[in-house]
Amino acid sequence: MELYLKVLTRMKNEKILYFLFIFLLVINILIVKAFPTNSSDYQTDIIVASGGDDINSTDYNTNTVVGIVTGTTNSTSYKLSLGFFYTSVIPPEVNYPPNDPSPLINTTSGTNETYQDLNCFATITDPDPSDKLNVTVKWYKNDSLELTLDYNNSYTNGSFFNSILSSGNTSLNDIWKCGIRLYDGKNYNNWQNSSNLTIIYEETPSEKPVGAGAGGAPTPSVTDFIVDTDLIKVSVKQGDTIRESIDVMNIGDVALDIDIELKDIRKFIAISENSFSLEPGKVKTVNLDIFARENEIPDAYIGRIIIQGDGITKIINVIIEVKERKPMFDILTKVSEKKLKPGDKVQADIRIVNMGDLEHIDVLLYYSIKNLEGKIITYREESLAIDKELSVVKTLEIPDDIQEGKYLFYSKVSYDDVIAASVDIFEVEKVELLAPKKPILINKKYLIIGISSIIAIILILFIIKIYKRIKPEIIYKRKEKQLKKQRKEENKLKKESIKSLDDYIKKISKRKKI
Repeated sequence: MELYLKVLTRMKNEKILYFLFIFLLVINILIVKAFPTNSSDYQTDIIVASGGDDINSTDYNTNTVVGIVTGTTNSTSYKLSLGFFYTSVIPPEVNYPPNDPSPLINTTSGTNETYQDLNCFATITDPDPSDKLNVTVKWYKNDSLELTLDYNNSYTNGSFFNSILSSGNTSLNDIWKCGIRLYDGKNYNNWQNSSNLTIIYEETPSEKPVGAGAGGAPTPSVTDFIVDTDLIKVSVKQGDTIRESIDVMNIGDVALDIDIELKDIRKFIAISENSFSLEPGKVKTVNLDIFARENEIPDAYIGRIIIQGDGITKIINVIIEVKERKPMFDILTKVSEKKLKPGDKVQADIRIVNMGDLEHIDVLLYYSIKNLEGKIITYREESLAIDKELSVVKTLEIPDDIQEGKYLFYSKVSYDDVIAASVDIFEVEKVELLAPKKPILINKKYLIIGISSIIAIILILFIIKIYKRIKPEIIYKRKEKQLKKQRKEENKLKKESIKSLDDYIKKISKRKKI
């Protein structure tokens, strides 16, 4: 009884201590304020009551509270509010990877000669305007990686970038291409490759530029420029205007007088400057205001921008799709496979949308292959019935004798005097001629070993086949032998048993006599 009272008293004392602890904790929550812990690298407020201040750090910030959080914390890289009864996490700012560039490759004069440097260039951009960009360039020769270059120059958004490969790396009949990848300090974009460039000409000693001789002869001046694109494709409605721009860069070491001419598209483009002087290493941005008059016939118009400077010519192909302001039809053309070879078939998905009030009508669909000068290579046309929308797949065969380069799949739908047109671009690549296969020379020693191995394998297979045929007989004879042995042993045991029994009977008989 006394022991029971002692235990009960002890339990009451522990309950009193427990409630006393809770009471003191509540008093602290009502009275105690925050106290800071400071460091040159890290600052935090540890709060065991309400209140407290926000804390700031360029690396890491946190508020820890036993109670309700009364504020948030700020940081350039991390934000967190933590409470004993309440927690909120503010995610960091999202950084998007750089935009995929469209790299182009050419030689200094565009003639693809071995003594000319190669240029790999593009305009580099990022969705985050404040990001600085570094560039990695890979040079490929005959589809094998030849050289990797890193340009950690922190380029600004929208810069015109150019990588130069020295002519000492090139030889006649080399096939070169380049790839570009951008890095903004946090994310990479996807690798983007240029088209192929073939070195098709090698100068003879008499054709070398003046001053290019060895032995301390003066280095010739370089006269060349590049542009950031070789194709502009836009869609514009009747009465509307859109702005495009091109960048021209002087990559030589002498000043150039640049002239720009519009061919077959004068009525669609107003250019900011037709001529200007460009110092070495400088870039000039030329604005193009592309427009269509209210009464312009809807169609796809093809033309060129010709840029010339000191005997060097660069060409930008231009495709302008003029759409009706209030269209009765809209048409979209999309080529399935962008790179093809002579003799292949180019396939395009054509989607026609009837945006007018008429239904159950027959329209005329015309589709063709055109080069970038507008010349028709091949075409077809057919009548189609349409209600509100129609999607068809059309195919045209590429001629065997077509030249390599970029071409257009042109589609046009018409109903009476109403027209809508669209185009898509594909590329015809050069057919690679396969080198004749060298005859395979076989060493006599290896030939004998090979024949012997084949004979040995045949013999082994023959033996296995014979064994499978006689195996049942072998098994039968083996079992028969085992059975005979077993019977012999049984007979022996019987004889031994009978003999033992006879001996036993004799013993019994003797005992009885006694």
